[in-house]
Amino acid sequence: MDIKKISDAALIALKTAENLNVPVCVTVIDTGANVVYTLRMEEANFMTLEAAYRKAKTAFLFKCPSHVLANIVQRVPKLAKEIDKLPGDAMMIEGGLPIEQNSKIIGGVGVAGGNFEQDLAIATAFMQHFLSL
Repeated sequence: MDIKKISDAALIALKTAENLNVPVCVTVIDTGANVVYTLRMEEANFMTLEAAYRKAKTAFLFKCPSHVLANIVQRVPKLAKEIDKLPGDAMMIEGGLPIEQNSKIIGGVGVAGGNFEQDLAIATAFMQHFLSL
């Protein structure tokens, strides 16, 4: 993963969060679910670190936005039981997006600290900028 692209996109996400007046944490993981970048605004509470990581990991592992997984689980309740058996504590709410490059999922980004819509908007800003670079 290109750390310069990630850093640039994270700064756009930070600016989006500032415009929304919401303190957040932005975390990016690679294909091994290793954190390659994290940025936490000073006012973001301590839980945002873990929540952003879990959202990024959920989006990467299931190859879809973290909140979309919740919709799938509602339609297929048996899937929820299977997901609960997996290590990693999936977080199926807005704020996690898979990072795709050259038609391949190369990681995930997670944002936590705002409400559901704010976290998704900030993660989307990250992805839009990342893909434009």
